[in-house]
Amino acid sequence: MRFLLRKAVPAGLIAALVLTATPVWANSTGSVVPESARERTVKPEPLAFLEKEFTNFGRASWYGKSSHGKPTASGRIYDRETFTAAHPTLPFGTVLRVYNLTNKRQVIVTITDRGPFSRARVLDLSQRAAKNLNMTRAGVASVIMEVVAAPDGRPLNEKNGFYLRLERTQNAADAHRASAAHKARLNRDIRVLIQSGGPRKEFDVCIGPFADFASAEKTLAAIEPTVKVKDIVEGPTLGADVPLRTPPAKMAVAPDGRPRKILSEK
Repeated sequence: MRFLLRKAVPAGLIAALVLTATPVWANSTGSVVPESARERTVKPEPLAFLEKEFTNFGRASWYGKSSHGKPTASGRIYDRETFTAAHPTLPFGTVLRVYNLTNKRQVIVTITDRGPFSRARVLDLSQRAAKNLNMTRAGVASVIMEVVAAPDGRPLNEKNGFYLRLERTQNAADAHRASAAHKARLNRDIRVLIQSGGPRKEFDVCIGPFADFASAEKTLAAIEPTVKVKDIVEGPTLGADVPLRTPPAKMAVAPDGRPRKILSEK
């Protein structure tokens, strides 16, 4: 995949990807954003952190044991059991939803490293993220990437937060029984998110919501000796229904914010 380097700062991505008002709820430290700060960010601002053309589709690979414990380009130590990825140009901290086009699986990751260093690939996933996409055996997969949070880790959709998914059930009764059991065991707030829009409803038992991705990661690290987390998901902070998420169109977004002609994956 070829990334065209541009010096111009973009006016935005596309209409659906804009930074909106800062959420009123507490941040990862538990403090509430002052009213004056909230008033200054009421008007939507363009997503202006992309300095180079961003192609949202291509081939993804993964890296694991050989890089485990070594520093990444961001300075963070690589842990193959985290939900992270390497991207050639996106700012560190940017959060992506990655769709495996072969099996329809998806995973949410944050950018912590640079790579892959091959024009044939657009993303290097952590081993854990690759497992969630069921691509570790093949080594590579065709993917589409969707930006869901800016480098500060806050969802672009101000009504959403991040959750740690503990398990998924097929009916509400099982979900609420599991929710009660996890709450008693972990002494944390548990929510049931209803995944709707597919062939049938599914119920995700989750910890959250978290205002930013880093807060979700911190809690994940704290509880994993006790309970295994399936993945990090995005959902509404109020209500429980989560619409079916489908991959966006394949595109390249130029520095002026306009979609460009679809590029070849070869």
